[in-house]
Amino acid sequence: MQEEVAAAGDHEHADELRERRGPVAERLDVLPRAVLALTTGARRPALVGEDFADASGAAHPGLIPTGLPVLGADGDELPALREAALSRGLLVVALPAAGQETTDYEAFRDAVDRTAADRLGYLAVLVSGAAKPVRAVTGSLALLR
Repeated sequence: MQEEVAAAGDHEHADELRERRGPVAERLDVLPRAVLALTTGARRPALVGEDFADASGAAHPGLIPTGLPVLGADGDELPALREAALSRGLLVVALPAAGQETTDYEAFRDAVDRTAADRLGYLAVLVSGAAKPVRAVTGSLALLR
């Protein structure tokens, strides 16, 4: 089965970051995608392609060999996207907003633990699985530019 992967992020958050300047804003724009990618790679190691070498023989670790569309959504749409993907049995990796409030993982976990599910905002949600159900939950979203 060919696996399809799509990530959706809060486009208002991304637009705000693009308006800022400097390395901190750039890091914050990339951080949610990096967190989703690392977690997905750990959960779906088959998504990572074979290692490869360049013409001089230097080795490079395998990368994801398929496209990874990054889609835009309103932040308040992300919980429903997450739930729709879960109900279809897709792998769902979601980054709660509390993930950018601390660098201490235990503090992050505690913050999420104290937040009711219906009050838990997300910065980004990644879904992975068979193409048809992935497209069913992401098909109405536009590419994030």
